[in-house]
Amino acid sequence: MIDKAIEEKLQVYEEFLKYEKRVSPNTVKAYLHTVSQWLFFIEDTEDTSNHKLINPTVIRNFLSFRSENYVSKASLAQWIAALKSYFTYLREQHGEETHHLMDFKPPKIQQHIPRVLELEEIERMLNSISGNEFLALRDKAMIEFFYSTGARISEVCNLKLSDIELTDGYARVFGKGNKERIVFLGNQCIESLRAYLTSRQGKNINQSEHLFLNNRSNPLGVRGCFKIIVNHCKNNNITEVSPHTFRHTFATHLLDNGADLRSIQELLGHENLSTTQIYTKVSLTRMTEVFRNTHPRAIKKEMI
Repeated sequence: MIDKAIEEKLQVYEEFLKYEKRVSPNTVKAYLHTVSQWLFFIEDTEDTSNHKLINPTVIRNFLSFRSENYVSKASLAQWIAALKSYFTYLREQHGEETHHLMDFKPPKIQQHIPRVLELEEIERMLNSISGNEFLALRDKAMIEFFYSTGARISEVCNLKLSDIELTDGYARVFGKGNKERIVFLGNQCIESLRAYLTSRQGKNINQSEHLFLNNRSNPLGVRGCFKIIVNHCKNNNITEVSPHTFRHTFATHLLDNGADLRSIQELLGHENLSTTQIYTKVSLTRMTEVFRNTHPRAIKKEMI
């Protein structure tokens, strides 16, 4: 049975994350899970809820307790981030001293260069979706939207009809923390959206305010959207792809064609430029491959 005092602390902290910090639902869930385990841990093993009396050794013991089996550095870093967020909350909202805990360093995580689609792969996927049926037109419009805007899957699934401005070629999306930003629609994306919306009118389902709907005329969820993208990729022998791959592809293709990082940061809705800088590594890798595969003087001589 959950301790009532701990339950109350978690409830107040959850409200703080949702309404004060306005973090994403997934982050709220992850942070609450880690913090709940932390509160039970210090109550059971340290017999104290005073964070001022807790030193870094206690945190190491907690992390060791949680990772009895092997865990990735990314998971470890996420746990530490959750604890630091909670400690900051305690200090700022309740005046608890947690300065010893804030010095705890997360492990360094090697940056993974994300998968980027080639333009030929995108065109092959889009060309494979034929016909004027509602679902086919929806899938094509959705894929075009992903590639044209670099939007996150949650942003796409939450789109409303009122968020789309086809005449002016832009859309409003609401990202992490419910922050609004403007994304732009290419001509092919606009054409696909017009065709989809015309088909949608023919089904007499205009009462739904959501843009993308499933075959039962309900708002398309994240899981359904993910499945649609993956299935179209599999059908075209395109591997290691998720909806987020289109976001990476969008940013990398912009950078390859001369866009500056600051503009890409704004279009992606990144809070920090350092998050966007991963795409310089992607672009450099692609340019290196092109050079080695095409430049006559880049071919290594065979050993005699």
